[in-house]
Amino acid sequence: MVETKFDLRSFTDCRSSYFIALEAWRRKLSVTFIKNIDNYYISSQKKALFFSRSGMISGKTGIKNYNICKNKNLTKKYLLENNVNTADGFVCDISNERRATLKVDELGYPVVLKQYDGARGENVFSNIQNQVELKQVIRLLLKKNIDKVLIEKHIDGQEYRVFVVGEKAVDSYMRDAAHIIGDGLHTIKELIEIKNLTRRENPHLCEKPIITDDEVNLFLERENLNLDTILKKSKKLYLHSKANLSQGGDLVDVTNSLPDKVVSSAIKAVNSIPDLSAGGVDLIYNDKDDKAYVLEINSLANLGGNHFSDLSKNKEKTISVPIIDLFFPESIDNKNKYEDLYFDQISIQEYLQNDEEKEYSVTQIPLGEYEKKVFFFETKDPLKSRIDLIRNELRRMCMIGNLHEKDKESIFSYYFKIAGRLEDLGYIKNWIKKTFDIEQVNVKDFDGKLVNTFIYFEDKSNE
Repeated sequence: MVETKFDLRSFTDCRSSYFIALEAWRRKLSVTFIKNIDNYYISSQKKALFFSRSGMISGKTGIKNYNICKNKNLTKKYLLENNVNTADGFVCDISNERRATLKVDELGYPVVLKQYDGARGENVFSNIQNQVELKQVIRLLLKKNIDKVLIEKHIDGQEYRVFVVGEKAVDSYMRDAAHIIGDGLHTIKELIEIKNLTRRENPHLCEKPIITDDEVNLFLERENLNLDTILKKSKKLYLHSKANLSQGGDLVDVTNSLPDKVVSSAIKAVNSIPDLSAGGVDLIYNDKDDKAYVLEINSLANLGGNHFSDLSKNKEKTISVPIIDLFFPESIDNKNKYEDLYFDQISIQEYLQNDEEKEYSVTQIPLGEYEKKVFFFETKDPLKSRIDLIRNELRRMCMIGNLHEKDKESIFSYYFKIAGRLEDLGYIKNWIKKTFDIEQVNVKDFDGKLVNTFIYFEDKSNE
């Protein structure tokens, strides 16, 4: 049998919903995706809860805290009412440039300007130093038909993302704005390309390259540089002011080294939002006055940075574990038992994209003790047209696995990787022989990680 390298990116794009659903599925909870891969139900014998990305939004309380966190001004109101430090600022209509600049003059420079209903760090401009720069940013946003913004005082310090579950800060990473380091040989443009090659190795950052946008050009202009400039050796050049991953920022796991003030402020911030049980908190910590300032609360936080908080390593963490512990404590007995099993998110996503009214329930993990086997067999005719028959029989038997095809001219060679109860594995061997009129099926033990992907036929003939 040909073994292939186990790569998460071959069956998932590593989004938040996948890892939460995966942890629930491994605990034998039911998982059903609704219309798309970001929206899903998780249910036990006691309850069913609806999630969107990383957030539980079931019932009126779930949608209420989501709406509060989405509204930056309303979030600020709740934070201030609960004595949580946050930057001074105001909501402003920048279509009247003169009025906006006068209000900023009253607040005082430097300032940060954010799109009022923005997300993922888009259209955020930090450390605006004067009216000239403010007017530049205003005109850029008006070209994008953005006229409502939140303007706040810029605060110096280190930025953190802290994910809070209940009364505990369970994970955190430190973010650094997009930057490059000169080597005295390559141009700024080339250094950006080299940095992006490194980011491709990280499942979370692979689709978040540094892009030479308006803010990058503004930073280069400030330094009297351009993309063709060869950067001096060891010189660190920032390309964005906002330490945001989607704009090319870097991250480092600091869960075990967070300042106490950051931990307490993050927990207090989440508790300030009515009925919010978990969320990602963005903060800036100023070590000179030992103060943490909350910038934003994300009730549907992207957890990719928490799962993969090392730029160069393809290694996942288990940030989803405390989330399922919180919402489904009845599943804790099944924790850490099935970490070798995965399901194919990309196949489910493609299935749902064909019809937005569809939903898909992931085949549950085999009941009781299970074994993993590989079945080898050959047929004269391809099985592509009969993949639904195979999938349905395995689902009926509560078995999971995947099918690989090896085309040998006129003979089609296949191998199944399947997990199931021993007696069911014996049944499926006979079912294969009878259904496909095969005389011989060879069976071997399998001890690796197993991905359940019986939704559509996947040709693996190039492996």
